[in-house]
Amino acid sequence: MENLISSAKASFDKPFFMEAFAVAACNIWKQRNLKWRSGQRSRVRKLQYIADLERTVDSLQIMGADLAVRVASHFQLRNALSIENKQLRRQIASLQQAKLMKDVNPT
Repeated sequence: MENLISSAKASFDKPFFMEAFAVAACNIWKQRNLKWRSGQRSRVRKLQYIADLERTVDSLQIMGADLAVRVASHFQLRNALSIENKQLRRQIASLQQAKLMKDVNPT
């Protein structure tokens, strides 16, 4: 590294080499830090995105469980209403049969 600096100083041929070197080193350091901070911000955004997705998944799972309970309840209600509907249809058929018999055989 010192050889590189010495050869750069010899080829620069100006009295302010160390100032130019210091400014260049500072700029390189700043760019490296900017890239590092940018990467760090990117990682933070990614972690926030993942946390948001996890919260969304949790809320959707809770919603799904609630809907499953509601669907099961509606199926039970549908079955009960279906049974009641069949009973009422039988009762209507029985009453129609009785009316038909009464109309055919008036006593």
